[in-house]
Amino acid sequence: MFKTCSNSARKCQQYGLDLSDYIENSEWALLYTTSNNLLKYYAGNNYFFSELNYSIRLERRRPFYERNMILPTILTSSMSTMVFFLPPESGEKISMAITVFLALSLNMLAISHHIPNNSLQIPVVSRYSMFSLGSITFSLWLSMVVINIHGYRSQDFPRSQSYPPKYLMKISRFLWHT
Repeated sequence: MFKTCSNSARKCQQYGLDLSDYIENSEWALLYTTSNNLLKYYAGNNYFFSELNYSIRLERRRPFYERNMILPTILTSSMSTMVFFLPPESGEKISMAITVFLALSLNMLAISHHIPNNSLQIPVVSRYSMFSLGSITFSLWLSMVVINIHGYRSQDFPRSQSYPPKYLMKISRFLWHT
């Protein structure tokens, strides 16, 4: 992509960035390129030295990341709120929460190939995915509490108690009265 110059520093001013071999990329867009030649005189050696500065401005193309990373993550994590709309009698609250958790975990695995491997800065999409996994885990826990308090009974797995445990009743009374 760069052309070098010949022996004389003054000939370098003729050359810049040669974009004849440049190939468009689907992930990055080339906005502009600049090059300039600075001649520096060093009195101790009586020589002119040239300093070539190249600037390349690239911009990441957003649609790839919006369609393949951000939108699926947001849609998958928004499904975790749907767990609370299912009635406890349906028996699908826990399985839906686990399915959403696994879907988001697989989404994170697919995303990990497109984000840089760096432990100094964590990308925003990774932070959002980790927060979503935490909230889905919390909603899974809350769903189990709701099913326990509701007294869901199954013929396959009968409960040993007819009432919820006392600690759950104390928590619910405390939350209800505050």
